[in-house]
Amino acid sequence: MSKLYLLTLLPLSTLLLLLTFFTFNSHPTILNNSINPPKKLHIYKHFQIAQSTCEGTLYPELCVSTVASFPELRRKTLPEIISATVNVTMKEVRASASNCSGLRRKLIKKLHPLDLHALDDCIELFSETIAELKRVLADLSGSKSPEKYYDDLQTLLSGAMTNQFTCLDGFAYSKNNTRKFIEGRLRRITRHFSNSLAIVTKLKKRKPSTTTSF
Repeated sequence: MSKLYLLTLLPLSTLLLLLTFFTFNSHPTILNNSINPPKKLHIYKHFQIAQSTCEGTLYPELCVSTVASFPELRRKTLPEIISATVNVTMKEVRASASNCSGLRRKLIKKLHPLDLHALDDCIELFSETIAELKRVLADLSGSKSPEKYYDDLQTLLSGAMTNQFTCLDGFAYSKNNTRKFIEGRLRRITRHFSNSLAIVTKLKKRKPSTTTSF
């Protein structure tokens, strides 16, 4: 008796089960794709979330590249994304403070007293900025809904951004062009603050009773 004939005697459910088994064994990618979504799809969704988060910002390219660098973006809430962005900005502020301190040490004998005073002011302003950003992080991670801190977040981020402009203003009468050594970093930091402020406005659009997750 042929094997083909024996197969015809099996119940339909058993035949379907055998067919499924042999299909997945001969084409394992079918099973793999059904269990694990394609990596390209995951990457596409990741950048889609970053683009959606950065919609309405003044510097979308910087915003998207920053937000897209965060792991597991689809599992993060909006306050968590803002916190991660603030942490990135804080690192850059600390780097700028270190840069100013280094310039002061290296050029202390060459710089005009006005430049030295301006660098000292910048270092102090960076310290104030770090303190403001720590308060922002505390508000975003607090037990209360971050939406209730909306005005406070706006005030703190705006103040932190103003500090960068104040720092640069201190070199208005510099004859040594010291400003060029720090201006690029501060411009980037200021753009981070601008983007963060734009994302924070989305907190007010959310319903307090819900926790929107990306």
